[in-house]
Amino acid sequence: MADKIDRKQLKRPDEFQLLAGRAMGWMVGHKRLVLGASGAILAALLIAWGLATWRTSREAKAGGENKPAAESPKNPAEDRPRDQWKKLFHPAARKNDDEKGSSPPLAVKGVGDEAFWMGNAISGGLYVLVLENDTYFRISLGGSEEGPVKIERAKTLARRAIPRLRGDPPG
Repeated sequence: MADKIDRKQLKRPDEFQLLAGRAMGWMVGHKRLVLGASGAILAALLIAWGLATWRTSREAKAGGENKPAAESPKNPAEDRPRDQWKKLFHPAARKNDDEKGSSPPLAVKGVGDEAFWMGNAISGGLYVLVLENDTYFRISLGGSEEGPVKIERAKTLARRAIPRLRGDPPG
């Protein structure tokens, strides 16, 4: 059986009431500290929420830019990678290279179905066309090396990436 409670125990304040009263007394005595900590926590939560929202919007925006041609609202025939490739690298399709301030693309042999190097003394990129999957990709390199060294390094990386685009296992 449970212990009997006498009158003295009934008249004493409850343990929960005592602890709650002490906590409230401490908060009243340290009002600035409590408000400052509450404000800091609220600010941290708002920053975390804002950052998460920003990241989500960036991911959604990036995903929207890379939609397949079938999902694109524009003319699907103009959005195929092969057509984009022609606009970028074939002289009849290129407008004026001087507008962009870059040198004309340099054809690179021995990688992909077709490849071009575009760049300057500081950085550059190797664009590689893979007709099998109707896609192209870019490998960008920077540094103090000369252009031919960068091109060879980019070709090595591209040769390793192409089998993965074709669905071959890495190795």
